[in-house]
Amino acid sequence: EYLGIGVANRVIALHPDLVVPGGGVSKLGEILFATVRRTVRERVHMFPVDDVAIEPSELGDLAGTLGGIALAMSEGRL
Repeated sequence: EYLGIGVANRVIALHPDLVVPGGGVSKLGEILFATVRRTVRERVHMFPVDDVAIEPSELGDLAGTLGGIALAMSEGRL
C-alpha cells in the first residue's frame, strides 16, 4: 500500500501513461500490482486514472543497474 501511495503521488505530479516499478519488488507479481492499482484509484481524484498502466519491469533485478549505466552513458561518463 505504501508503494501505491508513492505511485499515486507521482501520478498526480507527472500525469504519466505508464508506471513501471522495477527491481526485486516487481517479482512480487500481481498481489503487489493489484494493491498499487487499487491504491492509485482510491487516492487520485484530480483526473481519471483508468488510462494509467502500472506494469512490472521486464528487466527485474537489472532495472536499477541498467538505469544507472544508461544515465552515466547519457552524461558521457562511460
